[in-house]
Amino acid sequence: MLNNLTSLLEKCRQKGDRRSEGVILCDLGRLYIDMSDYQTASGYIEESLSISREIGDKVTECTVLNHRAELFRVHGDLNAALQEIQKSLEISREIGNKSNERFALNNMGRINDLSGKHDEALSNYKKSLEIIRSMNDKGEEGLVLHNIGEVYRKKNDYDSAIEHFEQALKILREVRNKRYEGGTLNSIGLTYIEMEKLDEALNFLNNSLRIRRKVEDKAGEATTLNNIGIAHGRLGDLKRALKYLQQSLSIRQDIGDILYKKDNLKNLSYVYIKLDDLEKAVECLLQRIDILRQIGDEHEEADDLNQIGYIWYLLRNYDDAERYIGKASKISKSLGYKHGIITAFHNEALVAQDLKNFEKFLKFERKAYDMAIAENDTFNIYNVGIHLGYHLYLNGERKEGLYIFMRSYETGKDSGCQGVDDVEAILKEIDSEQFNESIAEESQSLRSFRLSILKKDDKFVIG
Repeated sequence: MLNNLTSLLEKCRQKGDRRSEGVILCDLGRLYIDMSDYQTASGYIEESLSISREIGDKVTECTVLNHRAELFRVHGDLNAALQEIQKSLEISREIGNKSNERFALNNMGRINDLSGKHDEALSNYKKSLEIIRSMNDKGEEGLVLHNIGEVYRKKNDYDSAIEHFEQALKILREVRNKRYEGGTLNSIGLTYIEMEKLDEALNFLNNSLRIRRKVEDKAGEATTLNNIGIAHGRLGDLKRALKYLQQSLSIRQDIGDILYKKDNLKNLSYVYIKLDDLEKAVECLLQRIDILRQIGDEHEEADDLNQIGYIWYLLRNYDDAERYIGKASKISKSLGYKHGIITAFHNEALVAQDLKNFEKFLKFERKAYDMAIAENDTFNIYNVGIHLGYHLYLNGERKEGLYIFMRSYETGKDSGCQGVDDVEAILKEIDSEQFNESIAEESQSLRSFRLSILKKDDKFVIG
């Protein structure tokens, strides 16, 4: 197809047929997007847009704007993508072009879905589906049914998700669209991961990978490799998880897809943490922060900076710990991001405690705990309260310390938080006749709890 389009383009240029030239440039741009060659795609798309506007070809302009939005999405600029789609939708309605209107609505749904606006996405997709069915376009119907399934999956309505994926899969196989068949198999696999049916998930994901490699869908291959890595990680096979995640990251780097590259890096950091290779985890998080700064996601940047600070604290590199915690605190305060502020206060307190500055420890830990209570931040009520209560108990404030400790323990237990077994071990140590307050700060159970907290977040970023 590429050779045919290139040959047609040359003929159009020889004839001076600007309208056909614009259409073919648009088609070439779409083809290169599908090949994950975004730089080449951008050149063709910009040239097509220039021609379509010059000659007043509104139909092609609508299509080009949708493709342009896809490039903005790949580079992480969802706001710019949405603006391009909105322009396309307005022009489509102005000229009464239902075909382009359905594409714009579908693409708008995708961007809203990625932005976490799932109800808006569902509304966009259903409007698109209504137009598609009126046109009896079975192929496009399969794609939109798949997208609707994705929204239901993210809303944790797994039965509705599977129902729509199966409808999509049937149609996509009927129209022999192997590319999107591979995508739908991947989505079914994801749903089974979230349902903790990991063997079934791997069955669908491996079938997806086979198809995506066959049709040379590099972006899709990277996504499925990432998800296979997650499934193995959930099964506890961390070395195999690492292998698939590294393959996925390599492809993301090659094709320049930074939006999903940041997710690969997050997943790799989780695996390295679970493998106790904390310095490798920091390397991944630092690379991820570079991307977060490019796309302007300060909330996630603050979370990652806090995590890096906590890792350096565990490794007793207190200078770097304080540096990164300070950065996290500054960003969190500028955003009014309460969870980030609480976490930074707690991390600062832990560093102060290790440096035997107990006055500073109490100052920051009480701030963190009081704010966690005020914000009903369940995880930090648990995490901060265990440390604060334990310290108070050891230092003569037994009644208050035990109250805070037990309240935090019950909160963590009721919420299914990581590390509850370690907290119960600390309670046994306190109750033991051999409990020695002079060495209690070095409690093995407390150190184990701190590592458990680092490993708490098993929410791999799936795609």
